[in-house]
Amino acid sequence: MKKKVAILYGFGEGPLIARKFNKTLNNRGFEITDDASVADFIIAHSAGIYFVPSVHKAKCIILDAPSIGDGQTWLNIQFRKLKLDFNHAKETKKLLVWFYKSFLNLLYMMLRIPDEIKMAHAYLKYRYNLPIIQNSRILVIVHKYDPWSSEISLSVRKKHNTYKYIPSDGVHDDLWLHPDYYIDLLEESNSRVEKVMEK
Repeated sequence: MKKKVAILYGFGEGPLIARKFNKTLNNRGFEITDDASVADFIIAHSAGIYFVPSVHKAKCIILDAPSIGDGQTWLNIQFRKLKLDFNHAKETKKLLVWFYKSFLNLLYMMLRIPDEIKMAHAYLKYRYNLPIIQNSRILVIVHKYDPWSSEISLSVRKKHNTYKYIPSDGVHDDLWLHPDYYIDLLEESNSRVEKVMEK
């Protein structure tokens, strides 16, 4: 039976941006569900971390590039993010891909206005903090070249000391660029859970 994965998209994101990731998920035997409460695994990207349901059955939840931005203004963080993303696209010779993704970002910002408003309210509520999530293995992916997640404070890490923090040399949208790494994390977590259940 296929394991169900829910993807919680961030600000200005949606399935078109995640096509490569979703295709890889399907090819590797996972099923994508829109209902995060029934998913075996949840992947929350950026501000999508604020949409993790309080009641769920997920064995593992990945908080990828959480939109915290410790001690900085939203505008400053977003400007730095765009600059780093552009430079990365230029260095990897994927500028056309970046411009297309940026177009999709604008499109989703217009199509998902109610969700964007909820994310903005949640960002102001948590303000440099992570949401409290229980009854799951929580993996927090912290990207070196991402001003949103690269500077999670020691106080936040101590408060959420049951979460596992995994450093990455990627940019904010690394999830969509290199899906296999993140799916490997899901499979590793699934194997751990199955071993525990067998005991």
